[in-house]
Amino acid sequence: MTRVKAIYRSWAIPCTGKQVYAPRHRSEWLAKISELGVHRRAEFYYQQLDALRSLRQEVRRDLLAESKKHQAWKRLCQIPSLGPIRAAVLLGILQTPHRFRTKRPLWKLQRFCHQDTQQCRSPFG
Repeated sequence: MTRVKAIYRSWAIPCTGKQVYAPRHRSEWLAKISELGVHRRAEFYYQQLDALRSLRQEVRRDLLAESKKHQAWKRLCQIPSLGPIRAAVLLGILQTPHRFRTKRPLWKLQRFCHQDTQQCRSPFG
């Protein structure tokens, strides 16, 4: 998604917010690019974005369907700040929660994952 905004920024076209990605506003955003080659590249990026959006939803459904087959998924969802997607990914990483003797190492791992994602979202890196 950042590639689309990068094209507009390289042409000094201000593009804040998410309106640049919306399919209904796409024609007016593409009209702001005058050069044919850059216009075509932006169209390719929009096509890729549309394909990735649909693929992401499909993969998300498959991931949830597969993770719900495991008994440990329900237990992982009970941990605070773990939603269904994060529990499914953690289930893949842990392989089995029974490899921990007590809950304490599992909770430490959960806090580590939570701190890691919080650091990635901070504006300073």
